[in-house]
Amino acid sequence: MSTSLSAIALITLAVATLWTAWRSRGRGPQASLLPLGLALVSAASALRVPGLYTWVQASLPPGTHEVAKHVLLVSGCLAVAAWVRGSLTSSVVKARTVVVLCAVIAASMTAVFVANGPWTTDDLDAQMVDRPWMVAYWALYYGTFVLAVGAFGWSAFTAGAGKPLRQRWGLDVAALGALVAVAWAIISVIALVLHEPGSLEPYLVLGIRTRYLILASSVLAPVGIVAHLAISAGERRRRRRDLGDMHAHLVGLSDEVRLDGASSKVVDYRRQVEILDAIAVLRRCADDRDRETVRNVIPDASPELELAYRLDIAAARRDAGAAPEQPATDDWGALVSDDTSLARLGRVFRDEVDEEARRDVLAAVDH
Repeated sequence: MSTSLSAIALITLAVATLWTAWRSRGRGPQASLLPLGLALVSAASALRVPGLYTWVQASLPPGTHEVAKHVLLVSGCLAVAAWVRGSLTSSVVKARTVVVLCAVIAASMTAVFVANGPWTTDDLDAQMVDRPWMVAYWALYYGTFVLAVGAFGWSAFTAGAGKPLRQRWGLDVAALGALVAVAWAIISVIALVLHEPGSLEPYLVLGIRTRYLILASSVLAPVGIVAHLAISAGERRRRRRDLGDMHAHLVGLSDEVRLDGASSKVVDYRRQVEILDAIAVLRRCADDRDRETVRNVIPDASPELELAYRLDIAAARRDAGAAPEQPATDDWGALVSDDTSLARLGRVFRDEVDEEARRDVLAAVDH
C-alpha cells in the first residue's frame, strides 16, 4: 500500500509541476516559485519510491539520501509558501529572497550533518546518541517545514473564507493538505524525542505511521493548488464575458475614462475601473425622475436593467449639455458594490438590454 501511495503522490506532484510550469511561462520569477517548489517536493517524493530509494542508498554515503530528501522538501515548501503568500495576499516575497533563504537552510543542515559524521546507515534517528548537535538539524528541518507549510495553509484558509464553495473548494483542499503535513511534522518530532536510543524500529505515536500522513498531504496540497488555479481561471473568463458588453458600451459613452497604455497583465482590473469610472461620470447627469421614465416604458425592469437605461439617459443629457441642477440622489452603490453585483449588472447589459427598448426610453425623455 505504501508503494502505491508513493506512486500516486509522485504522479500527482509531477503533473502539478508540469501544469503550473506551463501556466507560469513568461510571467516572471515570482510566478516561477510555484512550479519550482513543486519540482523540489516532487524530487523529495521520488526519493521515497522503493526502486530509486535503493539505488540512491547504494550509490551515496550513508545518511546522504535522507539529508537530500529533507533539504529538497524544506526548500520546495518554502518556495510554494512564498508563491501562495504573494498570490493570495498583498505581501510579496521576492524570488531572490526565497532562493537565498533555501540556500542558507540547506547549507546549515548539510554542515550540521557532516560535522556529526561519520554515519553508518540512512536512519539518522537511530544514531542520535552522542550527537547533541543534531538537535540543530532537526530544529531547522521541522521548524522550517512547519513555518512554511503553516503559512501556506493559513493563507489558503483565509483567502477562501467567505467565498462560495464552488470558488473556494480548491483552497480548502490545499489548506487540509497543509494541516495534515503539520500534523505529520508534530507527530514526527514527538516520535523522535521518544525514540529509544539505538533502536532500529521507529517509535509510533498512537500507532500512527507518519509516512501515510506525508503521502496524503503530498496529494491533497497540489490537487488543491491546481484546482484553485483552474477555478480562478474559469472565474476570470466568466467575468470577462459578464463585463465585456457593459464595458464596451459605457466606455463608448464616456471616452475620458479609458486608461490608455495599461499592461495586459492588469486588463481585467482596468476593465472594472473603467466601468466604475464611467458610471461615476454619468451619474452627474442622472436625474431622479429618470427612474419613473424607465418604469413607464419597461414596468417590470429589474434594478440592474433600470440602471442600464438610466445610464443611457444620463449620457444623452450630458451630450446635449443639459445636466440637471440636482443630480440623482438615490443610491446606486448596491448595484456595483462588489464583484458579484457588478457581474450581475454586466449580464443584464449582455442579455436583457436591446436597442429598441433603448430608443423607446430615450424618446420618452424627450417628451
